[in-house]
Amino acid sequence: MMLFFGKPKGSADVSDENASRAGRLQALRSHFYAWKKWKEFAPDASFQPHAIQQMLNALDEAPVKYLSNYSGDSSILVLNAHGNETVFNGYSGQQVATMLETLGIREAGTREIWVAACSVALQKQQPGPASISRFVNDLRFHLLQAGLDIKVYGPRNILWYSGGLVPVGDQHKYEYDEVYIAPLTAEIASGKDRKYAFNEGWLLAHP
Repeated sequence: MMLFFGKPKGSADVSDENASRAGRLQALRSHFYAWKKWKEFAPDASFQPHAIQQMLNALDEAPVKYLSNYSGDSSILVLNAHGNETVFNGYSGQQVATMLETLGIREAGTREIWVAACSVALQKQQPGPASISRFVNDLRFHLLQAGLDIKVYGPRNILWYSGGLVPVGDQHKYEYDEVYIAPLTAEIASGKDRKYAFNEGWLLAHP
């Protein structure tokens, strides 16, 4: 099941954010299917990403609708939004853990969470022990604190999308033909880090 936030929390509205987000969700779908072969993400499957904020808002409505009531396999969650080393859509690991628990991941039997956002599992290439950013670790830690032993994965650097606007009749839409994980170009050129294929660049969080 894929869940997402749109524009970053607290940011000004961006006119093409929704269209660009839709393109990114479809690109993630195809790349995860090519790698993991999750049936829900197959090209011929019924696929419906869900907006996290709308799901949270729906908890105030009757009848209450929890994670397991939405279409998709809630045992594996892919979360998409803007992110960095410490936050996902402006929220800390503790806040996201609370959101997911409120939405019912315990009852849904969630086993894995893949946080598809830039740098949430950032790992610097340097001598000595690996330095991994604290967002995915914080999320994993707070899930464990709540009694939820769920694996949490994140990209080890920036999540890049190759592509952009393409014409569709009289309109345009965003299409991304490649998703990969890499630092800024200057860091690759300096030899400090390298570009990773989509299926190579993910790290498992440890509390």
